[in-house]
Amino acid sequence: MWRILAIITSVLLVAACSNMAAQKRMENLDGALDSYGAALRWAHYQDVLSYHLNQDGKRPVIEIDKLDDYSVTGFEITERVLNEDQSEAFIKSELVYYHKEYGTVRKLRLNQNWWYSEEAKHWFVETAFPEFK
Repeated sequence: MWRILAIITSVLLVAACSNMAAQKRMENLDGALDSYGAALRWAHYQDVLSYHLNQDGKRPVIEIDKLDDYSVTGFEITERVLNEDQSEAFIKSELVYYHKEYGTVRKLRLNQNWWYSEEAKHWFVETAFPEFK
C-alpha cells in the first residue's frame, strides 16, 4: 500500500514540477517579447540583436548604423503558437516604423521563430533581423 502511495505521490510531484517549468518559460517568453519590442521602439539595436541567435549558435550580421535612419513607433504581437513542451514559439507581430528623412509610416509583418535555451534560461529569435525599407 505504501509503495502505491509513494508512486502516486512521485508522479504527481513530477507533473507539478513540469507544469511549473512550462509556466516559467511562458512568463520568460512574455518578458522577452516585451523587452524585444521596447528595445526596437527605443532604438537599442544592440539589445535587439542580443535576442537574435540561431540554435546552431550563429548570429546575424547587421549594419547598425543604417538603422539610425529609422524610428519604430509600435510593436504588437498578433499571434502566438507554442509547441507542446513550450520550448519553441511561432510569433506573428506587426512593427510600425518610419524613415526619419521621408516620414512615411510603414508596417512590417514579422513571422518569427523563437526558441528557449535551457542552458541560458533565455528565449532567442532564430528568424532574420527585421528589414526596414
